[in-house]
Amino acid sequence: MAGVEIGQTLSRLGSQVTIVESAQQPLSGFDYEITSHLLRKLEGEGIRLYTEAVVQKVEKNSVYFRVRGDEVRVQNELLLIAAGREPNVAELHLENANVSYGRSGIKVKKSMETTNPRIYAAGDVADQTIKLETVAAREGYIAAENIYERANMEMDLLSVPRVIYTDPQVASVGLLESDCKGCRSSTVPISAISRARISRREDGIIKMVIDERERIVGIHIVSHNASEIIAEGALALRLGLKLDDIINTVHAFPTMSEALKIAAQSFRRDVTAMSCCVE
Repeated sequence: MAGVEIGQTLSRLGSQVTIVESAQQPLSGFDYEITSHLLRKLEGEGIRLYTEAVVQKVEKNSVYFRVRGDEVRVQNELLLIAAGREPNVAELHLENANVSYGRSGIKVKKSMETTNPRIYAAGDVADQTIKLETVAAREGYIAAENIYERANMEMDLLSVPRVIYTDPQVASVGLLESDCKGCRSSTVPISAISRARISRREDGIIKMVIDERERIVGIHIVSHNASEIIAEGALALRLGLKLDDIINTVHAFPTMSEALKIAAQSFRRDVTAMSCCVE
């Protein structure tokens, strides 16, 4: 995430940027259709992107790597390594306290309790799929409440929104369609949102994923101000809302928050043929 964000920033400041990614596609864990839209935008701005790259060596002002059998050399003035991070817990000797951990961190329950019921862990040291500042703060709060108040609270990672601060932004909460058996999805162009057309920021799409009971289980957006739109989606997942809960909620017009309502309506009708304010 950080490599793409910083890469676009440097590109727009006038640098020639090359992104070298070891995975099949950058931004793994996000919806493929959403990230593909963003990456096409970045390449259109002149950013060079190599995927499935295996770095061979790094010299002063040069990086050598192989891409699907081909050898590539990229000359550079500055090299930014954005390879993520790992919890630094190995030297704590947690095994002496019967606390299980691995390369991804300390094993915890949803209550943030470790394998030793007298010890809790929260934040980046915990073996969790999402490592964000907001998640760490929430986990710390849950741990404290459970320790001192016996509150029996649990961390809900499914409703945690994630954002990539590029232009356009990417925002995602919940499950990918591929993660959910029996789920359906609908994708709507941002140009279907009146506020986007008024603002002339029509680049992007919004995808909504629902389960067999029409409960909303995932929302994925690439759009200007996607980070602001996603909050309602996070609440929908946390409360277990269904399509009709969003459709039957009156949204202010014209606003970008209407994107979620229009995405929900798209399961019922062709939203690109609707006039504004249609219920």
